Amino acid sequence: MLSRAELSLGLAQDALAPVTPPPRWSDKLGLAGWVAVEAGHDSNINSATDREAINVPLLNYRSLVLPTVLIQKESSFAGAHAGLVGSWSLAPTWDLTLRGAASARYNSAEAAYFPFSYLASALLTKYLGAASVSVEIGSMQDWVATYSLRDKQFATISGEFQITSSFAVNAGVDTSRNRYQWFSDVRSSSDGWSVGVRHDPSGLSLQL
Repeated sequence: MLSRAELSLGLAQDALAPVTPPPRWSDKLGLAGWVAVEAGHDSNINSATDREAINVPLLNYRSLVLPTVLIQKESSFAGAHAGLVGSWSLAPTWDLTLRGAASARYNSAEAAYFPFSYLASALLTKYLGAASVSVEIGSMQDWVATYSLRDKQFATISGEFQITSSFAVNAGVDTSRNRYQWFSDVRSSSDGWSVGVRHDPSGLSLQL
């Protein structure tokens, strides 16, 4: 059920993708933003089960009666997504990047099911010649109406090295802590790592 609830709120997941350190700014401040909209019809607007009660393995298969907003519904929908990224050159070899994003979706036939998500993070980057090291911390929350489904705190440490003018390699580690308040305040954590290579002229990258 936890994974289904998370999938139902996939509006802002792309915003949590690892942040590549921004290019050096010629000025003291750089700002970028975006806005996107969506509309359509979904036979299962909340990506939910058609059952009124479920057994949760994390709670020793305790049976939970679901509120109506978490039972399968169909509806037309309209949504909006927005974000803002700002980068500051704190010193010749230091950059600070702040970012925020938010998503929301209105469902015409099921207005009570109103999912929205938002996140905020700060990224500090140190440049060491052809290499760079970055540390990011942030927070993300997923809601449905008045139900807080997930409160996520995350942190990453990553490094990048420019092998040639065309190729760069990178590696990083990340950790996150999740709190599911509606699900009897269940808590979980996850840790991971990644390595990758990027070809700058083409913009192609391979990440593992």
